[in-house]
Amino acid sequence: MKWRIAAGDLKAPVRLRLSQQLPGLDMSTLPETVSEIPTRARIDAVGGSVYLGSVQVGEAVTHFVYVRTRKNISAEWEVVRGSVVYRVRRAAPLNDQPEFMRLDCEELRNG
Repeated sequence: MKWRIAAGDLKAPVRLRLSQQLPGLDMSTLPETVSEIPTRARIDAVGGSVYLGSVQVGEAVTHFVYVRTRKNISAEWEVVRGSVVYRVRRAAPLNDQPEFMRLDCEELRNG
């Protein structure tokens, strides 16, 4: 039996956020939110072999986030759940379920 994701699996309230880095004072950058989309998601931690493989290529993936398919979601986006922020590394539709997409993410901040 093949595992499939269902709409009822998307239980975690999250925000998809597009941020821009603007120049600040003293050679720093300041994040500015350009767009924010409230939605629901399923967040799964990746297995050890997936994490080690992603670290070897320089783009650490710590979590898979499943959401309904949206256009223009790319590596510039972040997923925010409470105080936890995940940076999107890759975004692709699920092969057998085009109504859902999987975001491969790296956890940036927790708390």
